Amino acid sequence: MKIAFLRSFTLKKSDSMATDMIGYGATIPDAIVEEMRKKGVEVIDIIPYVEETSPTVSKLQWIYEGYKQLIDIISKDNFDYIFIFHIFHHFPSEIKRILCDFKSKIRLCGYTHGSHWNPTDVFRFINYPDMEITDLANLYVMDMIFQVSEYAVKVMDDEIRKFNENIARKLYEKYRVVGLPINAKLIERYRTDKKFEKLTIVFNHNLISSKNPIMFVRVMDKLLKKYDIQVIFTRSICDDMQIDLALKDFKKKYSDKVFFIEKPGADPYYPILWKSHIQVSTATHETFGVATVEAMYTGNCCILPNHCSYPEITRGYEECLYEYNEEELYRKLVYVIENENIRRKIGDELSKRAKTYVPETVVSKIVDYMEKF
Repeated sequence: MKIAFLRSFTLKKSDSMATDMIGYGATIPDAIVEEMRKKGVEVIDIIPYVEETSPTVSKLQWIYEGYKQLIDIISKDNFDYIFIFHIFHHFPSEIKRILCDFKSKIRLCGYTHGSHWNPTDVFRFINYPDMEITDLANLYVMDMIFQVSEYAVKVMDDEIRKFNENIARKLYEKYRVVGLPINAKLIERYRTDKKFEKLTIVFNHNLISSKNPIMFVRVMDKLLKKYDIQVIFTRSICDDMQIDLALKDFKKKYSDKVFFIEKPGADPYYPILWKSHIQVSTATHETFGVATVEAMYTGNCCILPNHCSYPEITRGYEECLYEYNEEELYRKLVYVIENENIRRKIGDELSKRAKTYVPETVVSKIVDYMEKF
């Protein structure tokens, strides 16, 4: 089997509100390509070179150069698939038109990574308003759509059925739930058995409203008054004025206990995860939760809402789940802060469950679906 692999654009020098440009988009494609090649798949990895100027200009140039390289290689060679890692970077509808002009039978597959057809996907509605139909068209022209969770399928299917039952039914036949592989090899490169001397709670999510950092801050404020702990945010950039103000006030109040990581990238991100004790999510939108699976893998005691994809990725592990309100989150955190054995037990169990999303497991599913199509 031979595929052309189209990556999403990532930043090497700058920070961004878009986690696909600094987080999972920078780590997961490597894991997929490497594992596919191990399994005997011939992968042409399309990696355009662009000067990193402003993030927006560089991203648009990357996408444009990706289309150009794709045209060049399919005009000279034959492929079984074009695999689009992120269908809202390179649009499948545009690639389908290219294939039609070539009268090519190459099939299209790839990941959606969120959708306008998920009402909680606030980032898309803010940054790409009124593009629901474009999003739908990109889904519709694909031969196979890899989904990160059953939860993601259900939300999208429910919403699209409200719009058009026939389209929803045809799309449902194309969904393949495979999860998303974390880059375990990269995470292991930064492994350390050392922990922070002070009990550390990490918030490794984007600082946007759908991750609800303000709720997290309110609960942490109560905990910091009671316990000698520290809090680390692995992001520092925030475009939301209300959230930004709340975070600045929080940092000012606890200057020696609250820290923000200014530099994006694997270093220092993964060492922080290995050395932290507890990871928390307060998200209202999460179709998979790469950040949480990474924290699980590194042995954190993850305290997560009992909604969205969290019950699925933890395989219903109730010890780590809380009903979504501040009182329940506070109660759960007090419990694990005061009970080290319980905290360690939850972390150990979640680390085992995170192995579901190592590349060997996830990419095996992807390749199997592609070979049987």
